[in-house]
Amino acid sequence: MKSVSKIEAGSGMIVFVDPFNHGLSHVPVNAGIIETALAADPDCKLVVAAEKGHLDGLAELVSKDIWHKAQIIPIEPPPPGTRFMARLKADYRNLEQVFSRAKEEGKLILADIAPATLYALRLNSLRYPRAFRQLAAVLHGNGSELAGWRARNPLIRATQLRSAMLAAPAMTRFVVLEDSIREALLEVAPEFAQQMVSLPHPLPTAEGNSHSAKSAASILDDAEASRPLRIGFLGAAETKKGFDSFVDLARSLTRRFAGKIEFHAIGWLPPERYDLDLSCLARQPSRKKISRAEFRAALEAVDYVCMPYSPELYRYSASGTLLDAVAAGKPLIALRSPIFDDLETHFGDIGELGDNLKELESRIDKLVSNQDARRYQRQADVMQKIRTSRMPAGLVPRWRSLFLDEK
Repeated sequence: MKSVSKIEAGSGMIVFVDPFNHGLSHVPVNAGIIETALAADPDCKLVVAAEKGHLDGLAELVSKDIWHKAQIIPIEPPPPGTRFMARLKADYRNLEQVFSRAKEEGKLILADIAPATLYALRLNSLRYPRAFRQLAAVLHGNGSELAGWRARNPLIRATQLRSAMLAAPAMTRFVVLEDSIREALLEVAPEFAQQMVSLPHPLPTAEGNSHSAKSAASILDDAEASRPLRIGFLGAAETKKGFDSFVDLARSLTRRFAGKIEFHAIGWLPPERYDLDLSCLARQPSRKKISRAEFRAALEAVDYVCMPYSPELYRYSASGTLLDAVAAGKPLIALRSPIFDDLETHFGDIGELGDNLKELESRIDKLVSNQDARRYQRQADVMQKIRTSRMPAGLVPRWRSLFLDEK
């Protein structure tokens, strides 16, 4: 790994830029995309531009064989909530660092975007028309903006995502991280049918290999048969992610099955939620961000991952929590949504899916009352099959055919 003032020319170049995220946010998926890109084009040189803390996180997850050869460009993404014009200036400046240094027609991947990012992309493409021959922009968490309100005021409308996507260079491929998400977005934005492509949410090799085979079948272990069933909630303890519903389930079920079930919140508690009564949880969310190693260790200790999200939350955007569960081989307890239905159709039984919280509680009740070890093993096996399908080597055909092919 080396910092550079000029991008080195060679037989091919992939430039990966995250103009949006700070620290460890979205590091696993970005590491997975980088490894997939290099698996598909192993002779290409890699350039990575991101915030310093994000670069440090990528250095921990991306394969050392890849990272040690990468050229690094530290950039300063604006903070969350930055207004449109300020972000446009910052994104233009950050993208100019890679456009101005690119000395061959390479491939540019934007790991995350805001509307201003796409205008900055267009401006740099006009100024440096030969810098890149292929452009890909990942819609990671903002796909729902396409389905949302559109301003009547033309000046405000121009700053919204749909307008920005229409203004992006014609060669831009908009990448969403599940097939079901592409289908949902094209229902509300059919004009992007030719530019929008899908890739199954990738897993970096280190994440896919970091969990022990034993952890995926923990309740089958004779030595642990007498311990409580453990159900985990992953990530920030936010209402929009169903944390309140998780606590309600925990409060009801631990009262009914004392000593037979535990609920573990593995993640971070925002300061505005410090006054919550979480006494029903065997593990409470931390008041500070936890390390990836601590997160993985805590995840290995649970049997199921609970995702009581509204079906609309991830209808248009990818879920990192789902991939954390997949990486660990943990079956799900979740409200039905298009992405879970799609996985169940293609792979089989992924866990306990319900149409509402009352049904989820009933399903958990049955798990405690009558643990079916054979079914759990089948579910764990299915999650491991999904994990294999999301590893970089397995995604190479999709990567090449969907958005980095030569046309």
